Amino acid sequence: MSSPVTGSNIHDSRSGHADTARMTGQRHALRGIRVGIRQTLKGFSAGAKGTLKGLNAGTKGTLKGFNVGGKGTLRGFNAGGKGTLKGLDAGLHGSETGAECAAGGIGRAVYSESGMFYRPSREMENMDTLLFEEKSIDVEKDVTIHTYYFKSRAPRANIFFIHGNSGNVSTYTGMINTLLSGGYNVYAVDWRGYGKSTGKPGYQGVMKDTEAAFDDFLLSTRKDSLKVIVYGMSLGGQIATGLVCSRQQEVDALVLDGSLSSAQNLVMDFMPTRFIRNSMKRNATAFNQAYVAERDIRKITDIPKLIIHSETDEVVAFYHGERLYENAQSPKFFWKTATRHAGTLDELAGEVIAKIDRLCLYAAREGNMNENR
Repeated sequence: MSSPVTGSNIHDSRSGHADTARMTGQRHALRGIRVGIRQTLKGFSAGAKGTLKGLNAGTKGTLKGFNVGGKGTLRGFNAGGKGTLKGLDAGLHGSETGAECAAGGIGRAVYSESGMFYRPSREMENMDTLLFEEKSIDVEKDVTIHTYYFKSRAPRANIFFIHGNSGNVSTYTGMINTLLSGGYNVYAVDWRGYGKSTGKPGYQGVMKDTEAAFDDFLLSTRKDSLKVIVYGMSLGGQIATGLVCSRQQEVDALVLDGSLSSAQNLVMDFMPTRFIRNSMKRNATAFNQAYVAERDIRKITDIPKLIIHSETDEVVAFYHGERLYENAQSPKFFWKTATRHAGTLDELAGEVIAKIDRLCLYAAREGNMNENR
């Protein structure tokens, strides 16, 4: 197998393929979110029916009360008033039921994640120009994942790379090449359902795959003394944060590039009305998330963190990066860019390598917790 591609041609035609795949994935993601919206509207329709039914009962109660009163006596008015309040109460209960149905509809849409978040491709692009080791790992019955360890000629650190929701590892070779040319080994994993990996992606499953791959990554790099950097991109950023939160003793630095702050926040961004968004806020448990980036990052202590987010990100809004940075403990660094979604490694190759270099120097100077690893 040939040696790694040099820095002079880090932007080859595969970057175009990656762009196309990411745009396709983004369209699929939006289509999935529309499914959630339809389920939400169905839930609110149920609420609206309940409201009208309740108000109708109130109206009947009012008319009945006035009828009892005959000539408008206080007794009749009182009976009508009670009927109205009873009807309004039923109506409000119907509205709340609708809100609950809406949250449930979104929850079901998110947690049939295969249709909402994950857009894998089985088609592998040619990676023969890169030097790498491929390995298969049995995670559980009927689930075997494939990992790829790309070697740099003169590595300064090892990067555990967690890609986004679309394509597979081969889709991201342009970005991986940027890191290789910058002097970093890169270990990447295809979750279940991606590339050659078997099974079907799901919220808990992709984390289990990531943890299994990370264990193998540590075994594969245990003989060198290089720093360990976890690099999470887009959806992979939330997974990276959850991983580092539980494995802090084994990580020297964390990079989040265009990461979502939480799955709930991302879905809420696409909701059509404030009322629906507020209902989803009140029903956070409907998402039942075991790992949430904006929560988990608060628990990551001494590890230096570089949070990258574009002000013009068209998929994961800029506030996601701001929220992650605000919740993160020091040491932390925020890099505001103006690229497309998670386009840093393609569009700002030299700058991102320089920033990762500084992050490594910072980790080395601070002596992080991994000197005895």
